[in-house]
Amino acid sequence: MKSLVDDQIKKTTETHLQREIAEMAQSENELGTPSLPSRFPLFNNLISTNRTAIIASVAGLETSPYDADDSGSPWEGAIVYRRDASASHVEYSTTLERLGLGRLSSRVSASRASSMGLRMSRRGVRDDSLETPVLVSVDITRRKRKLKLDGILRTVITLGCNRCAEPAAQPVFTNFSLLLTEEPIEEPEEIDMGTIFGEVQDEDFVDLDDQLYFPPEEKEIDISKHLRDMVHLEITISAICDASCKGLCLTCGVNLNRGSCDCDRVDEVSLRDRGPLKDIAKKMHRI
Repeated sequence: MKSLVDDQIKKTTETHLQREIAEMAQSENELGTPSLPSRFPLFNNLISTNRTAIIASVAGLETSPYDADDSGSPWEGAIVYRRDASASHVEYSTTLERLGLGRLSSRVSASRASSMGLRMSRRGVRDDSLETPVLVSVDITRRKRKLKLDGILRTVITLGCNRCAEPAAQPVFTNFSLLLTEEPIEEPEEIDMGTIFGEVQDEDFVDLDDQLYFPPEEKEIDISKHLRDMVHLEITISAICDASCKGLCLTCGVNLNRGSCDCDRVDEVSLRDRGPLKDIAKKMHRI
């Protein structure tokens, strides 16, 4: 399959180059002087735009008309902030799957989100019980040529239980702040160590990683990446599926929530072989 795709790409590249050479020769004949083609094909763009179509044709798949011409547009479910001088608060709704966090979603997280009242908005996005909803509320503050977005993200992610390793639903309620500026962002020459250790007392301070360049001619900006980062920061190893989870047997590994084992039973014969030391463990625990 790989060699077939490479051959198709090579043939496509040669065809485009031959076409440009023919145009150059025709222009030279008409003008009588050597000339260059008005536009050379960008090799990287040529490969990137045709690779998808070639692979899809070999695999028997259909390609979207937006794959090559509209590759920069946000995908369905992306969180995109749009300029609106009259808006001071906006609400977004999407899913973990549409944010590229499908591995953190399951029926367990979707069910917990539904029981917590986290449901998709009926406007713009369908309500799918098999997907885990993500709700985002944002307050907007305007200051000169800057926009500050203070928001809260609510969702439920699926992690492994720390006791039994079964899927565990972990609610996520996290705050975030983004600063959209119309001026290019420059990194400081000197690093403020107080920023690293959280010693900054300014409430309006926004970390450099949370500052985005938002040119005045742009009407919208995709903030999905920063929201994904916020969800990633909520991943913990201490999640549990239930407060009464019994965990796994440390000897045989059986899930004690589903059944029992004989590992805790004491062999009377082995106790007799221990002689007067058989109860020493109990006595030591009493000290």
